[in-house]
Formats: sequence, structure tokens, C-alpha cells
Amino acid sequence: MKRNLLAMILTALLVLALFPMAAGAENPPKGPENAVKTINFTMEGAGGLTVLYGEQSTVVTGTQALGGVPADAEVTIKWNDLPADTYLQNLSVGGEEVTEEEAASYTFNMGSFEGDQVAVKAVFGKYEMAKVDVAFDESKGYLHILENGRWGGVVADEGSIEEPAGTYTFRADPADGCGLAGVRVNGQPVAVREEEDGYFFEAELTDGGSIEVIFAELARVSVRIEGEGTIQMYENGKWEGVMPGENTIEVLAGGTYTFRAYPAGQGMPIVLAVVNDKPVMAEKQEDGGYEFTVENIQDGDSIGAAFVTIDIGVLKTDEKTGISYLLPGTSIIAGSNITPDSWLEIAPLSGGASYGAAKAAASNYGTVFTAYGITLMNGTGAYQPNVPVMLKFPLPEGYSKNAADIHLLHIASDGSVEELEFGIGQDDAGAYYLETQVNGFSTFVIVDSSQQTGGASGGTTDADKAPKTGDAENVTLLIILAAVSAGMIGCASRRLKSRKAR
Repeated sequence: MKRNLLAMILTALLVLALFPMAAGAENPPKGPENAVKTINFTMEGAGGLTVLYGEQSTVVTGTQALGGVPADAEVTIKWNDLPADTYLQNLSVGGEEVTEEEAASYTFNMGSFEGDQVAVKAVFGKYEMAKVDVAFDESKGYLHILENGRWGGVVADEGSIEEPAGTYTFRADPADGCGLAGVRVNGQPVAVREEEDGYFFEAELTDGGSIEVIFAELARVSVRIEGEGTIQMYENGKWEGVMPGENTIEVLAGGTYTFRAYPAGQGMPIVLAVVNDKPVMAEKQEDGGYEFTVENIQDGDSIGAAFVTIDIGVLKTDEKTGISYLLPGTSIIAGSNITPDSWLEIAPLSGGASYGAAKAAASNYGTVFTAYGITLMNGTGAYQPNVPVMLKFPLPEGYSKNAADIHLLHIASDGSVEELEFGIGQDDAGAYYLETQVNGFSTFVIVDSSQQTGGASGGTTDADKAPKTGDAENVTLLIILAAVSAGMIGCASRRLKSRKAR
């Protein structure tokens, strides 16, 4: 009996040695190397998370426990696949908030937390969505929107975009041969900044709003400069020089552009602005430039400026009457018959046949008048010019300073009467003057229609009520036209950037 018991004991020991799993060895105590933990998820709002560790990927859409996660695992939580109207408002891991602005995921190590439980709480919110109408010509340019740090294209054919309400950055890219003419948000123009890789603007998206991006084809415009001077163009809120070296600029077809011509020579500058080979009025500005505007500019148009610098000594003044004049000789206008020794012989009229003719002509406008006899002279005698001559008459004392009250008449040698266009201005000493240009000389009459004989009238200048030729420089624009009509020389260029699709 003892032998049988001993044999049974030995057999049992042998079995335990050879087959340990039979004794329950399949569940040995877990050591640090194979410990696991549980992640307890709490979810608020409609949203979901993707949990990644090792080769495992689990989608969590509600409050639940995720067990069997290795205690030393690197765990990544992602929320970038949320619906367009949903966002992660708050994420906390182990009781600590870890949400980062514009982030799409968060990674942590399970070993960083004590115990075998890690709490994760996610709170989701809903965006207020904005559907916004979008309009642009996709054949002339492209539009992009910046979302979550990435640029996305806007499709013109869809006619609208739907995004969470808020402020967004957009980028407009003109196609080759086109430029950006403007941007309107909710019907109002917005500021656009030009950078190396496109045109950028901000827009606040609200439901029912609109965005209109206006692309336009570029027009090639030739630029010509004669004489010493430069041209600047006003664009994007600033003046930029038209760069020398080529003879064209590129601007937006159909647009309105303002230019300024700046003379560089010494002496009295005269500036002639030309658009499509026709002279236009250029108004002198405080900075010394002469400004003119071109509307509805088109491909193939041309602009230019001719600069003529006149020695101030050429402008002469009659000492007895104070009348100043400019006699343009051949140095100013090719073909002029005015000789270098020429002068104007000027005499006030107070009687005789010429005075009688002046009185009769003035009676159509008033009874207060001043008359002068003026003759062009040189060493051989009196003659008439074949080019226009500038005259500058002092406004007689006591006469109205309202240009609508003043009439300037020229009585030709054949007795015909012409009412001349003039400009009224004020010199540095405060004295008023009339300026005009004439093609011949005889009798000139200044009439003040605001008063009768023996009276006097003051008043303020109202140049808009009478014909006007401009200041002393612009009076002679037509004088120098003949000098440049054969074709202006010189080259200048400035280009708007033309961009490719991105």
C-alpha cells in the first residue's frame, strides 16, 4: 500500500514537471512587461474620436471604456474626421485639458499616468454655418480659402460655399494675361493686399452673404515721354513710377487710371499730356506733378507726356501796363515766324477809332471796360504771328474777381469781334490776372459786366462759371503740341504682375 501511494506521488510530480499548463500555469501573474490599462471615455455632444496605439485603431462615439491598452503604449487621439458643422470644444486626458487651437490630434503615453485607469473627456460643439454666394470668372482667375491652416480651392460653378461662420482669409490668383480689378464682400469693396504669391483679403462669412472677385484682362498701353521728366501712376492706394526701359505698361482693361507727369528740367516747365495722340488737360498739383486721368483704358491705347522747359527770361512784361507775354520762337515751336528780336508794343486806349470800336464791342456786355492796342514788332516793323502767343493781363483795379462777370474780347483788324477763353488766377503778391492765348494782335478789351460806369465791384473767384484755359503753364499746351506732333520719343514701362493658376 505504501509502495502504491509513493508511486502515485511520483507520477503526479512527473506530470507537473512535464505538463505545467495542466496545473493552471496558463494564467501566470502579470509582470510590468505585459501590464495593460483601461481608457475611460466620456463624450459630450455629437462627435467621435479615433484612438490609435500600436496597430490598433478604434472609433469611439460615446461614453465607453477601452480596455487592454498596453501600459506603456503611445496613444494618439484624432478628431479631424468630424462633420463640417462640428468641432472639438475641449479635450482632457487624465483630468488635464490638452486641446490646442487648430490641432487635429493629441498623443500621450499610458505610462505617464498612475494606476490602471486613464480618463479621457471630449466635449463637442456645433458651428453656426454660413452659406455664402461666390462669383468670379474662372477663365480669368482662381479663388482659394484658408481652412485649418490649409488652402482649399473654391469652385466658381458651384456658386456658393458653406463654412462655419467666422472670418477667413482668401487668396485670388489671376490667370495669365489677367489681373485683379477688385473684391466685394456683401456688396462692399474690401482692401486687398498684393504679395508675391497672390492677392489676399479677409472676409467675414455670414449666412446669406456674398463674395464677388472681379478679374479683368490686361491691356497693353504704350507710354511715350518727350523731354526731361517722368510719369507716375496711381495704383492700389499709392503712386508708383513708370519704369524706364520699355515702351509699354500693362493695366486692367476697362479701368480708370490717374497719372502724374513730373518735369525735371530747370526754368519754367510746360507739360503736355497726351492720350491716344490727343492732348488732354493736366492739372498742376501741390507736389509739382501734372495730373490727368484716363477712363475705360483699352488694349492698344497710348499715353504720353511732353516736357518743355522755357527760360523764365522769355516771359516778358510790359512795364507801363503790367501785361506779360510769351513769344514762342523756333526754339519752342519748329516753324515759328517769331524772331528773337520781337516784342509787343502795348498801349492803353482812351480815344480814337480803336477806342470807339472797343466801346461798341464792350456795350454788348457792360459799360465798364479797359482797352489796349497791342502790336507784334521786330526790327523790320509790325507783323502777325503764325503760332499762338500767351498773354497775361492784370485784372483792372475795382473789377469783379468773379470770372462769370468778366469778358475778354479781341477786335481783329477787319473789325470782327471774338470773345476769348481765359483763366483767372492770383500771383504770389495776391494780384489777380487773366491769361489767354491769341493768334493775332490788334485791340483787346476787358469788360466787367457786374457794374455800370463809375461803379466798382468785388467778389470771389468762380472760375467754373466762365471758359477757362488753366494756369500759365497749361495755357501753352496747344503751343507745344506742334512741337511734338511729329511723334514723341523716349520709352517707359511698368507692368502689373500676371499670375498662373495655383
